[in-house]
Amino acid sequence: MTITKTVTLAIEGRLDNNTSDLLRAAIEDNFDGKGGLFLDFAELDYVSSAGLRVILSVYRKADEHGGSVVLKNVNAEISELLEMTGFSDIVVIENRT
Repeated sequence: MTITKTVTLAIEGRLDNNTSDLLRAAIEDNFDGKGGLFLDFAELDYVSSAGLRVILSVYRKADEHGGSVVLKNVNAEISELLEMTGFSDIVVIENRT
């Protein structure tokens, strides 16, 4: 039997230079790269390049350890950003709003 850990983190407001370190710390405290990490963007309004760097680094960690990263409840503006930057090609996006 295999047991995998799934972690869900809900992010609210803005993911930018002021908040990206908070997300990075929450991910490091809760996700070892194995299993699945779900980032719930339902209440997220904005993502800057600093936020994208956090998402990229956690994707790389998951990829290295056999885990996965899923972005949930992504609004149209953030979805467009993820498409333009190519992030939609590397992470799974569920429930676009």
